[in-house]
Amino acid sequence: MDQLRARNTHLRAESVYRWQGGALTGQSDRLVLRAATAEGLVLVTYDLRTIPDLLREMAAENEMHQGVL
Repeated sequence: MDQLRARNTHLRAESVYRWQGGALTGQSDRLVLRAATAEGLVLVTYDLRTIPDLLREMAAENEMHQGVL
């Protein structure tokens, strides 16, 4: 995180472990993605097991998000 911030000072990067005081650590993917959306953040994840299904569900429900990488 520190290197990312140093190279891109205009970019806001947060770890789920520190963001919102760690309150979202261990919470559902949907809850984390909704919280990120509320703050205008894109979710960056390596989760290829559950995130694709969540994104399909959200699309079917017309639920918007800021993006997922």
